[in-house]
Amino acid sequence: MKKRNYLLILLLLVGLTTMGWGQTFLGKDGGLEGSATIDNDITYSVPQEGKWTKTKETITIANETTITRSGENALKISMTSETMKRVYTPQFTISASTSKWYVQFYRRSSSTSDTQEQCWGVIRNGTEMKTVTYKSVPSSDTWEKVTYAPTSTDEATTVAGVILTKAINAGGDVYIDDFCIYAATTVDNTAPNAPGSVTISNITQTTLDLSWSAPSGGTDDGGYMVVRYNTTPSADDDPNVNGIYTVNNTITVSNTGTVRYIGTETSFTDSDLSPNTTYYYKVYTYDKAHNYSTEGESSDTSLPVELQDFNAIPGNGKVTLSWITESETENLGFNLYRSVNKNDEFLMLNAELIAGHGSTSKRHEYSYVDRDVVNGVTYYYKLEDVDYAGKAKLHDKVVSATPTSKESDANINQFRLYPCFPNPFNPETTLRFELTEAARISVQIYDLLGNRITTLSDAAFQPGEHNLTWSGRDHQNRLVGTGIYFLKISGDRGISRTEKVIFLR
Repeated sequence: MKKRNYLLILLLLVGLTTMGWGQTFLGKDGGLEGSATIDNDITYSVPQEGKWTKTKETITIANETTITRSGENALKISMTSETMKRVYTPQFTISASTSKWYVQFYRRSSSTSDTQEQCWGVIRNGTEMKTVTYKSVPSSDTWEKVTYAPTSTDEATTVAGVILTKAINAGGDVYIDDFCIYAATTVDNTAPNAPGSVTISNITQTTLDLSWSAPSGGTDDGGYMVVRYNTTPSADDDPNVNGIYTVNNTITVSNTGTVRYIGTETSFTDSDLSPNTTYYYKVYTYDKAHNYSTEGESSDTSLPVELQDFNAIPGNGKVTLSWITESETENLGFNLYRSVNKNDEFLMLNAELIAGHGSTSKRHEYSYVDRDVVNGVTYYYKLEDVDYAGKAKLHDKVVSATPTSKESDANINQFRLYPCFPNPFNPETTLRFELTEAARISVQIYDLLGNRITTLSDAAFQPGEHNLTWSGRDHQNRLVGTGIYFLKISGDRGISRTEKVIFLR
């Protein structure tokens, strides 16, 4: 027995072909969830491609959305005539087959007396093969599973199902759902094995990737179905045995889940997710007869936010805060905290959460400009990240900056900055500066909106003259657009300058 499990995701924030795979036919059309239509206006003597049909005007076939077994639709057959009529499933053209075919579907009626009695079968290359005895439902308002397999296995390239029906007593309605035809030597009641470990990756504010490994024994001409829940699912929250569904159908047992994927691939991207919402996933294998496995086992390899750098750069009436992450997992975003005393209480600075990048192994740079400052006052800052579950982690590093409108005499003597040249520039400009003593110099480049474009330098320099060249590219080596950019220079002992440059493409 496979272990029952499900995958939990807390966020910021298809299907079968009409013919199915391998030796299984009808697919979603058999569950009335596909593209096939129901033609009640015209009578036909043989099955038609792409639609459910009937042979006589005195029988009515219609789509049913109230009394259904699986998914949102079923077929309603209504008649009062005691003369036999036929209802055909859509017909399919297939590769030549000599396999034995089984017809399988579910039916239901509100009465066992005023109803219809039926037999059923398969049409193989135009030849009808059916059960001999007409039967009505054994119990009212209960879905009954019926199956049949003719003995003939003559080579065939077309296939369709057929229901032969006639009224008994006053007649009535019969509902049909989850109709499939598949190749097998016996009725298939054995569920496939569950898929392997389910994992998640590439989480954003509105999407995530789910992947799993194929089960031992394969899918037996079936595929996989993924169901998403907004509440913790119970062990019995599973699809109907032999149920046929399509994407966005709901499944309700104890809780309601939504079908998000049906297919043969072992991964898919779920989308349209909402921020700060918990999602639970169950992944199933199903076979040609729509038997479903237990849920696949899940695993979640979460990593914390890996903070590479956190800096505070003073300016005239502002402090620019910048930080770099090397990786993030389930990162909802960031909060900044500020205090005028390193040992006093820190208060949240940002009014809204600064959005993170979910789960990513890529490097990301962030910045925030604090303009509610007074020149000459030293401010201390802390950084906090918040995960999808709302759990906050306050990083240990504390940075400080003192905004000022002019440089101190010490800075003037220690650091001399020359204008960038050329300016405007294309393809590159050079920043030249002199140091009278060794110092660590950071040069960050920002756009007009305060977004950090790249880090030009963050290193220790010896006394003397130094040149730094910017070629108009961001931290991912992409050429920036034409516009105004600011070079924020900061360093030891309060060095702080800003240079404006214009890049022309």
